[in-house]
Amino acid sequence: MTEEVAPPWTVSSEPRLSSAWRMGGGEHVYNLFYIHFSKLTDVDQKKYIEKYPEPRSWKGIYKMIINNPWIPDEDY
Repeated sequence: MTEEVAPPWTVSSEPRLSSAWRMGGGEHVYNLFYIHFSKLTDVDQKKYIEKYPEPRSWKGIYKMIINNPWIPDEDY
């Protein structure tokens, strides 16, 4: 099993659509979370969601990732 990656909202209070998540260190944190959650099994995704409920400013992030999982590439 891989090491768990905490969701971005536990790292910074920046809202989901903030530019902080689209460049620099924030982009890296967001991408690691996206990749990690995408790789979880359905059962593990449910456990993760229970452990880290979405705050209001991130509402819908889990559904978005489930519907659009990370496609592996050479960058990560």
